[in-house]
Amino acid sequence: MQAVAITIPVDDTYTVGDCADVYVDGEKLNKSPIAFFPEGSRYESRHLVDAHLSRPHLGVPPAVGHLEGMHLYGTHLRPAKPIRLVTHPLYHGEHVIQVRVFDYLGNESLDDPAEDIIMIETGPTAPKNLRFHSQDVPGPVTFSFTPSVELQT
Repeated sequence: MQAVAITIPVDDTYTVGDCADVYVDGEKLNKSPIAFFPEGSRYESRHLVDAHLSRPHLGVPPAVGHLEGMHLYGTHLRPAKPIRLVTHPLYHGEHVIQVRVFDYLGNESLDDPAEDIIMIETGPTAPKNLRFHSQDVPGPVTFSFTPSVELQT
């Protein structure tokens, strides 16, 4: 068995109030919706509140270009921290991971859910309750056992 880390990047695709649910093999992984911008506003940041724009900052010569052009464009003021989740331990085999996005009203995105198929290569767990069953003298010995969960499906 192996747990898998899932990372969802946060970018301009999403707006305030957008949330996601993550599914592993059709089973919801998160207990409550995951907000892309939990701070409230996607532009909320301490970037312009703290001493960032104090005298030395504004004293930068224009040739450096710090406050020119595209300085405040893009992800500069956005919390770009990706969302990270870890799955429960997954058994050997293929598993489907889906991320479904919806807005603050609960409407699911019109785009298809992001989907990935992963392969866990761990091998099945050992059988339980291994016991002697019979022996054909001079033939082979027969054992019986309770198969692991992965082999029962």
